[in-house]
Amino acid sequence: MLIKKITAIAASAALVFGTFCISANAAAPEEDFIISGDHITGYNGDGGDVVIPDGIIGIDDSAFMRNDNITNLVIPDGCTKIGMSAFSYCSELKTVTFEGDMEEIGMMSFLGCPNLEIVTFKGNITASDENDLNSGLSSNAFMGCRNLKTVEFAENSRVDIIKRAAFMDCENLTEVKLPKDVGMICEFVFTNCPELTALEIPSMTELEDLAVGYMYDENTEESVKADGKASVQASLVFDYDDPAAHIEAVVQKPITLIVAENSPAEKYAKENGIAYEYKTATKVESPAEENPQTGGNDLPIICFTALLSLLLIFFVNKKMA
Repeated sequence: MLIKKITAIAASAALVFGTFCISANAAAPEEDFIISGDHITGYNGDGGDVVIPDGIIGIDDSAFMRNDNITNLVIPDGCTKIGMSAFSYCSELKTVTFEGDMEEIGMMSFLGCPNLEIVTFKGNITASDENDLNSGLSSNAFMGCRNLKTVEFAENSRVDIIKRAAFMDCENLTEVKLPKDVGMICEFVFTNCPELTALEIPSMTELEDLAVGYMYDENTEESVKADGKASVQASLVFDYDDPAAHIEAVVQKPITLIVAENSPAEKYAKENGIAYEYKTATKVESPAEENPQTGGNDLPIICFTALLSLLLIFFVNKKMA
């Protein structure tokens, strides 16, 4: 009797784990999306966690604009183009993960998402045509994401260009992990980010004027160096429909750039009177030391263990019967 109960419990556990393993990375049903060829043109699903279906290579302009239901978004490998304003003003969106290489993260594609907190890029971001406004990580792409805290790029990836004001007016941005290879950071990219106090710049990265360490006043249209005292007026709650209604005073803390010796970033810091430090060697941990508390992604191990336990109990039960 005990063996039968244990077998039943193990079977239930295996079913739960198996279901979780299958559903954890499952895409939303295709009927949730309005699809034309290999592009998404609109969305009529219930929201929540949304994974763009396999086979989609692009998301058209304004396709998800002002959606109030999506909370977490995964752009899979193979989907390389996000159109202009595709996800702007998505009020409940909290995380965005780009699983593969991107060619276009279009202008204002995630502009004004008030609850977006984490953006993760796992692949390269190439700008195939710098004259195309949407090519690469484009202008105003994440502008006005008031609660954006962390932006992380894969360490060994390549980003050709971060265009004008891509992360401007991100009031709570505190951590940006750039990859080792960034071609250009354009003007105003990290302007009016009052909590961003340190930024490591790759050794070969060029910076345009006003790329970092400055504030911008929308009333006077003047730029002011961030010194922790000077104040400007900015639209941190961003809304193109009525920007004047959300003007607020901003005081941006001074930023320290972490640079390589004789790099363009060092030159930029010196020319603009911005504090800088030189990069130091970091300890390279072995895989066994990395994340000892969690051990990385344990989900496949849990699923395999549950299945193995089920098979073992089945054979013991059969032998005792």
